[in-house]
Amino acid sequence: MAKKPLKVAVAPPNRKLECELLSFLKLGEGPITANKLTKRAKELRANATEQDAQYLLAHQEEIPVEAQNFILVFPVGKLRFVAYLSRYGRRWHLHHSWDGDLFGDNARLVRRPEG
Repeated sequence: MAKKPLKVAVAPPNRKLECELLSFLKLGEGPITANKLTKRAKELRANATEQDAQYLLAHQEEIPVEAQNFILVFPVGKLRFVAYLSRYGRRWHLHHSWDGDLFGDNARLVRRPEG
């Protein structure tokens, strides 16, 4: 988790959504389950919501190039699943994952600035 967060910004109507993409794996750690990822998200204060994911899905042209090589992960409340955006070709797609799926170094948690 020593990597510096990647800062990205998109501009929703009437507000500006700025966020960081966070590496969540610890040094030497392999892929982790969605359940463990939701716990790690709490530790890292990854607070972007599924609503943010849906906004980005509807405004894909605003996702910066530097984010396009990653799966963008959005924890969903206290539940043991996550929403995530992944890119296939030129389009992004929204998915949901329960505890059985694994997330590795090609995924990033999304965190919005607090306040």
